[in-house]
Amino acid sequence: MKTVDAYIRVSTKHQLRDDDTGSLASQELKIRQYCQLNNLSLQRIFVDEGKSGKNTNRPALQNLLKRIESGHTDGVVVYTLSRFSRSVRDLQNILHGPLRGKEFHSCQEKIDVNTAFGQFFLTILGALAEMERKMSAERTKEGLARRREMWVKSGISKKLGAVPYGYRQVTDKDGKRIKYEPDQDQQRILAEIRCLRGEGYGVDAIARILNRNKIPSQKGRSWYGMTVKRVLEQVSAL
Repeated sequence: MKTVDAYIRVSTKHQLRDDDTGSLASQELKIRQYCQLNNLSLQRIFVDEGKSGKNTNRPALQNLLKRIESGHTDGVVVYTLSRFSRSVRDLQNILHGPLRGKEFHSCQEKIDVNTAFGQFFLTILGALAEMERKMSAERTKEGLARRREMWVKSGISKKLGAVPYGYRQVTDKDGKRIKYEPDQDQQRILAEIRCLRGEGYGVDAIARILNRNKIPSQKGRSWYGMTVKRVLEQVSAL
């Protein structure tokens, strides 16, 4: 029986160890089931919580790679490729470096990296994960640019209705012109919502995570899927 270590990651600290798809607990459960079905002896689980997959600057990942290079394990098991890396270059460097000649298992993709087709398919999946991350970053950057433009202009009309989540409404000294300014507390929560959405979480799952962390909505109430959807739509429209 071959020995393997597991690697799990979430990109935001608001993702708890519960049964939500992609949470730490869910990833660990799927990996343990995979190892039992495939006759693999799971030795250690390395966890990076609140870390992005855009690069390898992750403490647990670095410790795992050192353990692999030291020959203490025959390979690695991950829940899905995007949890391991969202960069094609980093993925290839790891596979042809520390993981060269080692086992690499992904519960979802089920790729055999020891075959030419497996290597090719892995590269394609890595490229898709990287493209998804970059597109999400571009959308965020474009939204920030629109808001910066909004702030330097004369202001926003009251006709826009409710103040978008993440902002507060302010007026000039003469009380005539109205504009939105960032609310720092809500901006941090908004960043977490975007991050969860970028990771593939549905609006209902995001609402459950916010409620479990006792984060109130803009009106001090519970979050619902429609609330999360409305918040994202309001901000993207700015």
